[in-house]
Amino acid sequence: MTDEERGLGARKLEAEDGLLAAIAHTAQGDARRALGSLELAVDLVPEGETRLSREIAQQAVGGRALRYDKAGEEHYNVVSAFIKSMRASDADAAVYWLARMLEAGEDVDFVARRIVIFAAEDVGNAEPQALPVAVAASQAAHQIGMPEAVLPLTQAALFLALAPKSNTALTAYANARKDVLRAGSLEVPLAVRNAVTPLMREAQYGVGYKYPHDFEGGVVPGNESYLPEALRGQRYAHPGPRGWEAAAWARLQQLREGTGEGGEPGLRASERWGGER
Repeated sequence: MTDEERGLGARKLEAEDGLLAAIAHTAQGDARRALGSLELAVDLVPEGETRLSREIAQQAVGGRALRYDKAGEEHYNVVSAFIKSMRASDADAAVYWLARMLEAGEDVDFVARRIVIFAAEDVGNAEPQALPVAVAASQAAHQIGMPEAVLPLTQAALFLALAPKSNTALTAYANARKDVLRAGSLEVPLAVRNAVTPLMREAQYGVGYKYPHDFEGGVVPGNESYLPEALRGQRYAHPGPRGWEAAAWARLQQLREGTGEGGEPGLRASERWGGER
């Protein structure tokens, strides 16, 4: 904009605040594309004018919205709206905000990362396929690039918006982290240590361990705990009432109480394996 010999300085133009950053953002890391858009924008400025406006720059980048201001507030507002729409199971709003980001030139990898994080944080094990779908969409979008990348990203956003929700992964880790930071490195219980040497066996490593596969449904009845002694009775995971997670938790509780049957939640073993076993 200022170099008269190798740049556009001969036009003596000034750009509105944040406009050059917005043009750079729409180029998604391609410097040649950014400079080409800037040169075209300058060519579109009428003779006699001294200011490069947002409207003219928007024409130069093919009509893409240039509302990513210098402080980045609009950027974070739109991302927030996208995440909250999926969390509220509002599929229409989720797709709208996704389109707003992508049509404004948002980095595809950034959008894909937000989708993957959301799958684990807000859907989790209520729908275990959420994370694989999100990761696959991220990989596909990265592989094929724009404009076709909108298709796997939209598929994932719709899947996540419509899926049952659980934030157990977020809350369980946060709860466990508090005790890790508070109590430090507590000793591993002897029962779950591997006795790989005679000295370890002499020290009672592994004594009292119950092999889960020897019990109905692969679960030891009762309140068997592998937490350090000082933390026995602590609960970090509080599964939600929806989807696969709820069914899995109900099955586990029944097996611990000795009232349930083995197999995956909601699916008998004979059905899971395609015949009687």
